[in-house]
Amino acid sequence: MTSTFLSKLIAVLLFLVIFISWYYGTYLPFRKSQLLILSIQGASAAKSLLDFKDAFSAALDFNSPVGQSESVKHMVNTVFNVVSQLNIPAEGLTDIIGFAEKYSQPILEAKQGDGLTQQFYVVGDLYRAAALKYKNPEYLKKAEEIYKEGLVLSPKRPQFLYGLLQVYLEENNIEGANEVMKKILEYWPNDPEIQKMIKK
Repeated sequence: MTSTFLSKLIAVLLFLVIFISWYYGTYLPFRKSQLLILSIQGASAAKSLLDFKDAFSAALDFNSPVGQSESVKHMVNTVFNVVSQLNIPAEGLTDIIGFAEKYSQPILEAKQGDGLTQQFYVVGDLYRAAALKYKNPEYLKKAEEIYKEGLVLSPKRPQFLYGLLQVYLEENNIEGANEVMKKILEYWPNDPEIQKMIKK
């Protein structure tokens, strides 16, 4: 093998390494972020649940080594706003919650990805919002499970503790609510609202 051939081979291999690094490390994440922006814009203009799902699917189904967790979090937050602000029929609620679950569950089950704890509490908040607005105890139970899983990952995350407290209050689970309130006061002893609740 001549030195000229070896030099050319090294140059080709170096080019391939640089190209692959650029493609997976720069182009795919950039393209996914572009699609996410377009998805958010499309979802805001959607006139039906199908339009909404189609808008977000473009970004969520695009394969990239990074960016999926962020995209899913944006989608779940948008679904939360839809559920909280619009009066969706029961079958529509099941449909849109199912859409959120399709993409969020793999991340929650794998317990991997950027902003994992944020992923847990936005999904927990979605279930809680759906449960309170539509008086659905099944969603309330799911919210409780998600908040508890989140607390295992981040025991001092206030969103999980306060979310779990709201679930217990809604369930009229006084014992569970008292336990959570005491835990909150361990971390934040000057919380005036919790102190009032403890006295009651």
